Amino acid sequence: LVLILFIDGFGKNLVKYFPNTIKFFGKNNFFNNVWSNSNWTLPSYGNLITGKYVAGHGCFDSETFYNDQSQVKYNTKMNLYESFSKNNFVIGCYSPYLRINPTYESNRGADIFKYCPRESADEIVENIVAQIKFFKETSNMICAHFFDSHGPQKKHIRISEASEFPDRNYDFKINKSEEKSRALSTLDGHDEIKTVSLLKFVDAKLLNLYKYLNSESFKDYTIILLGDHGTRFASQETNKDLLANNMANISFFIKDKRKIFSAKQRNKIIHMVDMFPSLISRYSKKTFEKIKKNLNGKNTIYSNLTREYNLTESIYNNRYDLHIRKKKFQLYTSYELKKGKIVNQISKKFLNNKEST
Repeated sequence: LVLILFIDGFGKNLVKYFPNTIKFFGKNNFFNNVWSNSNWTLPSYGNLITGKYVAGHGCFDSETFYNDQSQVKYNTKMNLYESFSKNNFVIGCYSPYLRINPTYESNRGADIFKYCPRESADEIVENIVAQIKFFKETSNMICAHFFDSHGPQKKHIRISEASEFPDRNYDFKINKSEEKSRALSTLDGHDEIKTVSLLKFVDAKLLNLYKYLNSESFKDYTIILLGDHGTRFASQETNKDLLANNMANISFFIKDKRKIFSAKQRNKIIHMVDMFPSLISRYSKKTFEKIKKNLNGKNTIYSNLTREYNLTESIYNNRYDLHIRKKKFQLYTSYELKKGKIVNQISKKFLNNKEST
C-alpha cells in the first residue's frame, strides 16, 4: 500500500489540531522542514504528481478549465500514477477539488479517478477503504485529497464540523459591524475559528481510517500525510506575503514499514517535488533511474541527499513570485508577466530567517 493523504491548507503551524494523526504516525515520523513549492492547490498538486516545479510543469492558469481555447496540461513524460501503474499497482485518486480533473490530464495513469464534489472527510475515507478492500489481492497506490478546510463541503456546517466553535452562536447571529469586519478580513486570510474547527473534523474522521489500517496486515506500506500549502489567518498579525513561511512550511508525516527515520533525516529540507522521486525510488529503482533526469525533485526522503535551500513559486494571472530560503536569509522577488514571459521586476527584498527585512 502506498497512500498519500493530501490535506488542503495543512501548514506546519496547524499540526497541533491533529491529535489522532500524531498518535497514529508517532512523533518520530513527523518531518520539520518540508516545503510546498507553490501557494495554492492546482500547481501544488502538479508539483506532487510530476516531480517538477511550477514553471516546469506549466499547469497554473486558474482560467483554463473554463476556456476550451487555452487548455494547459501537466508537462511531464511520466507522472506519479503512471510510474506506479507500470509496476502493477491499482491507482486511485479522490478529490473534491474542481481543478483536479481530466481537463489538466490529472487522471493520467489512474485506474479509479473520482471527482468527489461536496464529499467531506468521512466520505473520502470511505473511498480509500473501499478501494483497498475491493483490490485486496493486489498492490494499491492511492492519493486522497481532503478539501474540508476550504469550507463546509455540504454548503452548510454540520454539528460535527462546528463542534470546536467557541461558546457563541457563531454561524447564525453576528452584528452588522462584525459582519463587515469579517468580510474585509477574509481578503487577507481565512477565518481562523471556522478553519480550525474543520481541520479538527478532518482529524476526527481520519481516526476511522487509522483504525482500519491498524487492523490490516500489509506486506509492505508507505503512508504519507501532508499539506498542499499552508493557511494564513486573517486574525493573526503574520507576514502577508504570498509565499511567507506560514504558507510554504507544511505538515508532513510518514509511516514506512521498512524504514526508521533518524532525527537528522527528519530535519533536513524536503520539497513537495521530492515526493514522486522518493516514492518511486523506494518501490522501483529501475523506473526511478529511467525518469529521474526529467524531474526537478530528488530522492531526499530515502537517501542521504540534502538540499541547501527551499524554493516556492506563485504564478497567478500576470504575476510571478519567487521565494528562496536559506538558513540565514530569504530572497523574495516579484515579476510582471506578459504572455508567460517576465517583462518587469516589481519588487525585490532580502529577509532574515524571522522574515524581517
